Amino acid sequence: MKNPTNNKRRIIWRYAIFVALMFGFSACIAFKLFKTTVVYAQEWNHKADSILNNKVTIEPIRGKILADNGAVLSANMQMCIARIDWSMKDIKKDTLMKYLPALCDSLAVFEPTRNAKQWKEELTEAYEKTNKNGKKNTSYRLISHMLNTKDYERLQSFPYFNKGRKSGLYCERVIKRCKPFGSMAARSIGGVGESEGKKGLHGTSGLEKALDSLLYGSPGRSTKLQLTSKIVNVEDIPAIPGYDITTTINVALQDIVENELYSMCHESEARWGTAVLMEV
Repeated sequence: MKNPTNNKRRIIWRYAIFVALMFGFSACIAFKLFKTTVVYAQEWNHKADSILNNKVTIEPIRGKILADNGAVLSANMQMCIARIDWSMKDIKKDTLMKYLPALCDSLAVFEPTRNAKQWKEELTEAYEKTNKNGKKNTSYRLISHMLNTKDYERLQSFPYFNKGRKSGLYCERVIKRCKPFGSMAARSIGGVGESEGKKGLHGTSGLEKALDSLLYGSPGRSTKLQLTSKIVNVEDIPAIPGYDITTTINVALQDIVENELYSMCHESEARWGTAVLMEV
């Protein structure tokens, strides 16, 4: 028969060890708290002030370049990079595999660079893959090229992706300078890019460069403000959008001239050619 006294001693010792560990853990927390709030208080306050005092530049909306009839030749467009966050807890393997065949059929029509079988293999591999730390990819790029808003909405309507954010699909917003008429008068319109000594996107050639001071606008400024749960940017000086520029380019005539010039260069096997269009 076991002695009740010995059992009681064992229980008391276990509780004593547990209480000691809890006190030790609490002491560590209190010590760290004391170091942060008292010993290194000045250092942490200085770091917080340096973050909150940072001024953030607000890029202005670049003006449009227009044809003589108001048609847009060059303008900023908001594009989407379609990505999937495979680390989301809402993504269940059984549910994904259930909808995967229908999803891959839709993707094969939407992006025919891969057939349904290849899409299925790629998405399955992407879901199963983890990095060295055992974590899944949080920014897997689904489509290699950028999508406009209409195409992204179509992508969201596909099987499984129509579950919304729970599917892991999300859009990374990017501002891109686009030419709706493609290569038409592209050299005259010019391009934009980052340049040395200047922040933001500025004209690098053609009208984009020659009229950059008008098209670019004026950047604004915001400061960081600490709220209860996060830091937000508060606008101090609003950005002023650039001017829209109307050119003398006539879309219909430009199309005729470029097509005729291309045909003659092809017919005569010329390396290059030039056409001048004027009102006589």
